[in-house]
Amino acid sequence: MDHRNAKRASVRTVGGQRVGGKTAGTITPNRPVETCESMASGGLDPNEYFKRHCGGRSTPTVLKEIVVALKIESPDSSGGVNSYASIAAQFKRPGPEIFTIIATINSFRAESLQVQAMITAMKLEFIELFKCKYAARNISKGVFLLPLTLLIIVVLLPLIMKLNKSSSKIYASSLETTETRRCNIFSGNWVPYPKGPYYDNGTCPFISDKQNCFIHGRPDRDFLKWRWKPHECELPLFDASLFLKLVRGKSMAFVGDSVGRNQMESLLCLLNSVTHPEDITARYTSKADIYFKWWLYADYNFTLTLLWSPFLVNSTKTYLNDSSFYNSENLYLDEADKAWTSQIENFDYVIFSGGQWFFRPLTFYENGEVVGCQKCPNMTELDFYGYRNAFRTALRTIGNLKGFKGLTFLVTHSPNHFENGVWNKGGGCNRTQPVTSMEEKTKVHPYGLEKLHEIQKEEFTEAEKEARKKGLHFGLIDITDAMLMRPDGHPHKYGHSLDKNVSVNDCVHWCMPGPIDTWNEFLLYMMKTER
Repeated sequence: MDHRNAKRASVRTVGGQRVGGKTAGTITPNRPVETCESMASGGLDPNEYFKRHCGGRSTPTVLKEIVVALKIESPDSSGGVNSYASIAAQFKRPGPEIFTIIATINSFRAESLQVQAMITAMKLEFIELFKCKYAARNISKGVFLLPLTLLIIVVLLPLIMKLNKSSSKIYASSLETTETRRCNIFSGNWVPYPKGPYYDNGTCPFISDKQNCFIHGRPDRDFLKWRWKPHECELPLFDASLFLKLVRGKSMAFVGDSVGRNQMESLLCLLNSVTHPEDITARYTSKADIYFKWWLYADYNFTLTLLWSPFLVNSTKTYLNDSSFYNSENLYLDEADKAWTSQIENFDYVIFSGGQWFFRPLTFYENGEVVGCQKCPNMTELDFYGYRNAFRTALRTIGNLKGFKGLTFLVTHSPNHFENGVWNKGGGCNRTQPVTSMEEKTKVHPYGLEKLHEIQKEEFTEAEKEARKKGLHFGLIDITDAMLMRPDGHPHKYGHSLDKNVSVNDCVHWCMPGPIDTWNEFLLYMMKTER
């Protein structure tokens, strides 16, 4: 800055000029010449400066005073000079406080290179403006109020982060929420991640035999060394402590089939690093019931449950006695399954998933009458009719459920990956790495996946629109494309069925640990967003 110009600037802002309805006064930096010179050259320790020229106050005390001063009165929406002047006037000793800020910058460096560059430029301007040769002159507020205010704003956040670590975490969380709202976290690719999984079958006791791939001899581990990377942002690692903080005093239900149970057991394992739940299933159903599970995290008063409902709507439930694929089932498509509707009213989070059971012989009823079927003789084949109407009924039911105020998520269809044959004719999934090229995706692409995915998104969109009118929140956890790329994540021949000690080629469920843990990274991210 040219010193003659600085002098003319100060002359223009003193005297009779009005600033915000008040006469602009003058400020004289009241510090010795040698202190100014040593500060300008960086030779004086900031703490020593505070003690010498700030009444013996400590560094944290001075910093807190700056923060308090800013909170007393912040600039108005117009950013007028009067409001800036009001802030500056609240500093007890304007001259030393300016150098306090400079010392603060020297002591607490901002991590962002861009912010550092801005701070450096402002420091040089302030140091030159207040060089010792001008110590005896009166310098107008108008010369430095605006850059002073900008400087304070620039350093305010780093100061608060240094003074209070917890507040920095809150701020980071708010930034993540903002980023989530503008980023499609479901569009991306799998990238190498050498650190590996969150847990293993030695540290988590909640892995079902069917998904405990390593205990049954799976030899490879490379499929565990991948993470999902969205194109537009970062997907944070799962934070068990943060999750438990969000759900303290609340309840969460997974509603669906065994793939939904797969996700719930993944969540149990992810939380196990922080706390261990109590199995309270016996309070709600018999111990012999293998389909419904209830867990209580007593330290957090958090209840987690699986409500088994593979069709989401009422059915004859013949699968309870015979779960074979060729066993016919009657579905009442306009009646939501009481297995979950009778339990769900007071839950805070409800996660719907499913779809794997809709490929067996089914007869469809509406208003008590048969309207069609699939995989049945002498009747009309209605392609995906049951699938669409089951999800429609489930989502509309929870949107209209009296007293329900919770947050609802729909997890989209989880693709299977049978290659070289269908599931019961030699098909398997023995890949050991994700697929990325379109050619590879085509090879592992299951029948009707796009249609199933499209149906779910259409029904979700309509239900969410109606729910929003009632003040309810729906969220879509779109795992379909990400999981299509992971044919390596299934148990293949290293899984056991739930009730039989025989090996099967399982290309429907997911090994634990494995890619399914990403679903709960999505879930936590969405929970923060919807809050």
